[in-house]
Amino acid sequence: MNGIGTQKIETNRLILRRFQIGDYAKVYKNWTSDSMTTRYLSWDTHENEEITKKYIQSKLNLYDKEFFLIGL
Repeated sequence: MNGIGTQKIETNRLILRRFQIGDYAKVYKNWTSDSMTTRYLSWDTHENEEITKKYIQSKLNLYDKEFFLIGL
């Protein structure tokens, strides 16, 4: 399999793009702090925004890899 990295995908109603460090507050509010959302994930619900910020930074560090999939 040849990876193409994380590419931006845009439709009329949705934009999927790479994380940006400034996303951490919204990611925390809408996803990582919600125990119902994280219930079946392999990691615990985040207790504060700093944990989410570190999570996003860890993903940003992987974007430079030739082939990267979030969560695998």
